Amino acid sequence: MATDDKLLQTLITEDSELARLVSDHRKLDQEIAKIERRRFLTDNENLARRLLKKRKLGDRDRIEAILADYKRKVYDRALDSSKAG
Repeated sequence: MATDDKLLQTLITEDSELARLVSDHRKLDQEIAKIERRRFLTDNENLARRLLKKRKLGDRDRIEAILADYKRKVYDRALDSSKAG
């Protein structure tokens, strides 16, 4: 996973959608933590927490898809280079 973290940090500077997703993901994590620090949650707070977690998971899925797409492109380029050489 450390390789993915390094790749993510590199791609954040190149991909504005990825940078936004990572930023949103971190903010959602903070909002969830803030809610979960409460001793008791109301029904509305529980609902808000569940919705935030779903949004966070959606962001994470999109981040993973972007990383996988980038890796596939790099692999395809390397494969094309090896065929050409």
